[in-house]
Amino acid sequence: APSIVAWSSSGGNTTNKDNPQDLMYLVQPGDEITFSVTANEACNFTWEVNKVEEKNTTSLSTTDSFTFTVPSLDCSQDPSECIWEIHVKAHNENGEEAHQEWVISTLNELDAPDIFDYFTDKKYQSRTETDPWGRPLPEWSGSFNGETSECSVKAGYVDIRIPSSITEGTWIFRYKYKYPQTTQAGDHITFYPIHSNKVYYSWTKNSDAHHHCVIESWVYEGRKMFSMDYDGTGVYEDGEWHKVVLIRKGNYFYSFREVKHQSLPESKMMLEFHAYEPLDNISEIRIFMRAMSGNPPYIDDIQVYENKYLFPYNGNIYVGNYFYDHTTGPDQQVAPLWKEGIIVQGRNNTLKDIASAINDSSIFYYNDKTKTAICYKDLVVDEGAELIIKDETLKFHSTYDGELSFVLDYGSRLYVENSTITSDTRYYWVWNNVGSTTHWGNEEGMYWPDQPYVGYYKSGGHRPLGPAYHGEFIIKNSTIDNFAHLFLDSPYEVNITNIRFTNIHEIDIGRYDPVSINYQKSVNFCKGNKSIWIYTDTVNINDWTIRNVTISGAKHPLNLTFSLNAHRDKYNIYDINAENENIIIKESMAENLGQSHSCYVGGSSGPWGQIYTGQSYIASELGLVNCKFKDILITPGIFTDYAGRKKQKAAYVKYYLDVKVVDKDGNPVQNANVSVNVEQDWTLDEMKTNHYPVENMIVEKPYAVGNYNCFYHHYRWVDGQPLDQTYTTATGHTPLPSEDPAHTLIIVDYKKYRDINTEEVKQENYTYTITASYNGKTASLSGLDIDKSWYRENPDVPTKTVVCNIDTGNCWVEGVATGTLKGKVTDKDTGLPIEGAVIKANSHQTTTNSSGDYIITNLLPGSYTVTASKVGYYSSTATAEIFANQTTTLNFQLTKVPVDTTPPKISNINISSITTHSAVISWKTNEPSTSLVKYGTSPSSYPYSKEDASYTTYHSITLTGLSPNTTYYLVVSSTDKAGNSAQSDEQNFKTKELSNMVYVATDGT
Repeated sequence: APSIVAWSSSGGNTTNKDNPQDLMYLVQPGDEITFSVTANEACNFTWEVNKVEEKNTTSLSTTDSFTFTVPSLDCSQDPSECIWEIHVKAHNENGEEAHQEWVISTLNELDAPDIFDYFTDKKYQSRTETDPWGRPLPEWSGSFNGETSECSVKAGYVDIRIPSSITEGTWIFRYKYKYPQTTQAGDHITFYPIHSNKVYYSWTKNSDAHHHCVIESWVYEGRKMFSMDYDGTGVYEDGEWHKVVLIRKGNYFYSFREVKHQSLPESKMMLEFHAYEPLDNISEIRIFMRAMSGNPPYIDDIQVYENKYLFPYNGNIYVGNYFYDHTTGPDQQVAPLWKEGIIVQGRNNTLKDIASAINDSSIFYYNDKTKTAICYKDLVVDEGAELIIKDETLKFHSTYDGELSFVLDYGSRLYVENSTITSDTRYYWVWNNVGSTTHWGNEEGMYWPDQPYVGYYKSGGHRPLGPAYHGEFIIKNSTIDNFAHLFLDSPYEVNITNIRFTNIHEIDIGRYDPVSINYQKSVNFCKGNKSIWIYTDTVNINDWTIRNVTISGAKHPLNLTFSLNAHRDKYNIYDINAENENIIIKESMAENLGQSHSCYVGGSSGPWGQIYTGQSYIASELGLVNCKFKDILITPGIFTDYAGRKKQKAAYVKYYLDVKVVDKDGNPVQNANVSVNVEQDWTLDEMKTNHYPVENMIVEKPYAVGNYNCFYHHYRWVDGQPLDQTYTTATGHTPLPSEDPAHTLIIVDYKKYRDINTEEVKQENYTYTITASYNGKTASLSGLDIDKSWYRENPDVPTKTVVCNIDTGNCWVEGVATGTLKGKVTDKDTGLPIEGAVIKANSHQTTTNSSGDYIITNLLPGSYTVTASKVGYYSSTATAEIFANQTTTLNFQLTKVPVDTTPPKISNINISSITTHSAVISWKTNEPSTSLVKYGTSPSSYPYSKEDASYTTYHSITLTGLSPNTTYYLVVSSTDKAGNSAQSDEQNFKTKELSNMVYVATDGT
């Protein structure tokens, strides 16, 4: 067998290199380093840089060399890019091998990985070499039945570890299997970035498609295992090296894996999964590898960066193709359809970053003064990427309804605060978030190395992360306007707080092309028009906060659909004003097929049994706390789980309850005890509901143990805990939501559900007994039956109160007195009434009649900001004080806006994206105006035109159907809202010539 008997390197300005035989040292950008080896017999030599082949000799020799020029790279985003492994393999005609390796870097020690091991010295213990920064190499301990002769660790049976206290940062390694694998096998490799006897995080990959990545702990009620990848993000192995990047930041754990496929021009890092887990008790890093079926695993190139988060492709923003919907692929698999958009990758991206990267205002424009962006293409937040919109406005410039999409890809994070997302034209835009009905989730599952085409899952069906969004959707204190199709399929976090959803449209954008039966059920499960639709299934949820939201459709009623996993979780939404829209409760379904594990609760005879197997249906329930809506609709049909048990669908309408305790003189009684008891039977009914008749506002996230223990359960979301009793404050009232959510009373008005036996939609009302006690005295009220009149415009201002006199023992209900606002709106110059003026008083709104009069009733006492507005007039704002049982009069005189006779000013005319058959014409105006291009093939003659009637200051018209190699002449024209028009001077351009190039698709067409 060959062996390397001599080696050396020379050249460059090196550091930490004492002699030519040193294997690891520092270099400078631009250095030319020559690496040389001598073998004991004639061999061919293959040279690789970071596992990529750079040179392969074809004539036998005992010596060879390779010269590498050190690149000059900015590695501030990813220091691992400035480490180079130079590897040579000497192989004789019999296929026998010998290996030699060097590692060089341009990083200083401050930027170097905190833990580093490339096994360049062919050892794991008793090491004398130092790393490129002159530091000792790690000393691994444990069981080792493997090899390091190839400058990597090869199993055998290997179970080794090194001390580590790093809990946040980035762990990087490469792995491979010796041979490609297309059948089931037991060989596996496991890397534990965090490991102790209390908790560990493991990344495991078999040589076949099994991929068990687990958080395991012994902290809560014994052993608990949670599959972060839901047993389903793996593909077959191809016998090549793959890079893995694991990141833990703020208790979130991310896994990225390098994907290689014949359809890709180069390898690509893709998000596998992410999970939230605050447990981080750590004492070591562990590697566990076994060759059980004759295909040995390898691991190499280990780097660990403490408190550095090396997300792949950070700051990479470009115009390219994205997977927007599916079609029928070979063997009726789910195959992708591609569309052009702005692709945002990496973390911490902003609208300003997008504009800077694209650097083309006809595609994406950003005004730094107004913090306003205008987007002219689909905007795609890529897998695992993040977009932050804060104190800004994003506008989509659609030229027809639904033309542009805001796309949240698998595992992405959208954070919006104090901002507006709307249209730049009258046409609405759409959300096209990843999900079961359009483009599927974890795209890694499309790239199977043994199939030439790109499509989901060669066999065995799909797993939960396949059709899942599994991202973070966080919107606070903002307005989302003029949109359609907000579909959140298996979100990981939903936080919608203090939001106005306005001018919502209801459409379906899915194609629903036929696919195999393994996928069809999931594809069609949420088929239908969507305004807002949230679907939680087997995938865990880490945050569910929907509070203080106004929802208004372009047409009424909208259907706001909730399909929620009530088997595991308990969901409430709070303070929602959707008074003209319907709430839809639909069954949930486990979007999986072919997982290795399932969820058992006390065996198959338990109340749930094998709940998630084979796309079982799941009970769906929602609590609506202090919400306005038109109606609650329960979707038709009774559905069962895998074991045939019928699943409930229900909504629980709940309101805040205010109790005040007073003495005989009407003085408030502090620290009285108040208990509330439902008067009807209320049972969990074999745990078919998690809701309570009386509860508080506290969210608990218990570890899924005991009856909820499951390989695919992590934490549960339980919003609202049972509340047997509470107290009174100094005001004599029970606590308000802002004072003490743990002791705020919430009670169920009624439950609306579909009877699982008769299939009828039924409603059950509940009544309550209220008991107040203080110093041995009690007062009580029976038969309290609340209704929608208990709704609070402001959660902290009760509309009704149960008052209990602790001295007399009596209790009664008092309503809060309200006031009225009225007035007249007239023309300031003529004194004539203005009909159709809009009057807004805080959240209340009305319009004036033909006499210019308006009236708003049932206003709670307090100060109101009132605005009167009408198109063609300047708006007017005043303050009105509303008093109980009184009418406040507030009149307005509006001044007409002067007639505009000035045409818009046209500037910055640009002709771009010229092809053989099309061109993009863009320009700016100093005021909102329409867009018109008139054009032809002769000067001053414009027989053709294309127009966009929407008003904007940034204009873009795409001319299509042009002739190749032809000069076109054009003028642009814009008309403002007052009808004033401006036209530019003549411009011209020439289309490109036809090319003789033939484009051949990967399928041969």
